[in-house]
Amino acid sequence: MYVVLSGSMREQRASGDREIEAGGFVFAPEDETHGNAVGERGAHCFLVELDRRWLDGVSHRRERYETRGGIPAFLLLRLFADAANGDDLASSEGAARVLGEMARISFRRERSSPRWIARTEEQLHAAFTRRLTLEALAQDAGVHPVHLAAAFRAQIGCTIGTYVRRLRVAHACTLLTAGSPIADVALQAGFADQSQFTKAFARLMGMPPGAFRRRTLKI
Repeated sequence: MYVVLSGSMREQRASGDREIEAGGFVFAPEDETHGNAVGERGAHCFLVELDRRWLDGVSHRRERYETRGGIPAFLLLRLFADAANGDDLASSEGAARVLGEMARISFRRERSSPRWIARTEEQLHAAFTRRLTLEALAQDAGVHPVHLAAAFRAQIGCTIGTYVRRLRVAHACTLLTAGSPIADVALQAGFADQSQFTKAFARLMGMPPGAFRRRTLKI
């Protein structure tokens, strides 16, 4: 599995080539035949090859999963930050979190959760850089705000606010790697200012934005 930090990667498969842009996350099953080529603009990627023992007993290991941004991308980026800090235990836990999220996604495909939960997730992915309110999300979902907040946490495993911050930080990681000024990254990712962004980024990634950029440019 890998995440593209900047540039793009070209996935070469029997069904045809596909460009994976910055922020893209790919989990390829172990028996899938495919090739990878760096896109025309170059690429910074973080790739993790899992030992077979990690995949034994994981139901989704034969399912290909691909997304632009999202929680799997955020978790893999956090794993990168832990590895860059030399924290082996946290890195292992990070890999487990990515697989856990993949299992949650697979489970939800097999056992459909309420459609309005999926609708709320879609809304968050489409508008995470903008100002969001629980009341507006609940109105769109057709449920009471209190019910939405409780059900979302039960189904997804975190609050709506935490989910949005993870999406924003994952997006910010690609902007940082592309070289955008930190103040600009903060606003483009949906934060009120650089101070709010720096605090949220450090809390979720274990290092400040500038340190993350320096680490990514070394790969």
